[in-house]
Amino acid sequence: MNDESDGPWKEGLDVLLPSFFALCLPAVDEKMDWQRGYRALDGELRKILPKSKTGKRHVDRLYQAWLRNGAEAKIFIHMEVQSQQEKNFPGRMMDYRCVLRLAYGASIASFAILAEDRANWRPTEHEETLLGSSLKLTMQTVKLLDFANRIDELEASTNPFASVILAHLKTQATKHDPETRFVWKMRFIRNLYERGFSADQVRQLFRLIDWIMRLPAELDEKVDGEVEKIEKEKVMPFVTGIERRAEKRGMERGEKLGEQRGEQRGEQRGEQRGEQRGKLRGRIHTAIELRFGKVTSQDDALIDRITDLAELDRIFEIAKHAASITEVRKAMKQSVAGKN
Repeated sequence: MNDESDGPWKEGLDVLLPSFFALCLPAVDEKMDWQRGYRALDGELRKILPKSKTGKRHVDRLYQAWLRNGAEAKIFIHMEVQSQQEKNFPGRMMDYRCVLRLAYGASIASFAILAEDRANWRPTEHEETLLGSSLKLTMQTVKLLDFANRIDELEASTNPFASVILAHLKTQATKHDPETRFVWKMRFIRNLYERGFSADQVRQLFRLIDWIMRLPAELDEKVDGEVEKIEKEKVMPFVTGIERRAEKRGMERGEKLGEQRGEQRGEQRGEQRGEQRGKLRGRIHTAIELRFGKVTSQDDALIDRITDLAELDRIFEIAKHAASITEVRKAMKQSVAGKN
């Protein structure tokens, strides 16, 4: 799972975590106190969990949240989106839970979203026994393929996470059929207006659907044209006028930089890294414009001066969750000043 495929899951869970539980695990949702909020601990998670030895085909997320009852109200939720069958997946989840328990000294709840296409692969537990002693992990899993025969129900749902599942299922089903994927993508986009979502939710879900249901360039341009028609009909823009142009600007700048450096060094790798920088810069532009308004020329200059991919990713995460543009600018200035 690369950045293009795991990015939507990270963002989707970060902004729609309560909606996920309400739709997929309602018994758990009833015990949660979402009114107290929740907090993603992505930076801390990266420091604690070891890198996968099998190659990363999963998304790990850790959240701090609260239950409705009692003194033990604060808990930590470890979630993983698993996009391929892995023999030792339950054992790895146990390892992660033990490491997290040691790091935080608090209760850890383990959940897995099984996003691969093997209908019979349903790991739920891992147990180790030796000389009369044992250790066992039981985790709750959500198998996305189980929703494949519930498309009409998902399309009618007022739960925003239903759109994420729909986009995933139809992307999976149209792996070698971009024309059919285009049809489903436009159907889902049009349907956003019919389900009572707020303007912000529509824009947010459009971004996730667009991100998950990738298309060849010619069909992507066709999507833009169809969306412009919908925008005019509904008199409410999605994010095409902001996000797609902002991302394009960022990619163009990054690609140009990568080409220049690649030519200077004679390395194709420079161009590839330049494209990655461009994508991240475009996403930072997007996040700032969607949350705080216009990106100033000063903001633009700061973004362009950040060259490290990890720093760009960090700034993007800050831009998505910051309380103010001042916080984002402070982080960018610090990066340019010496942490870049």
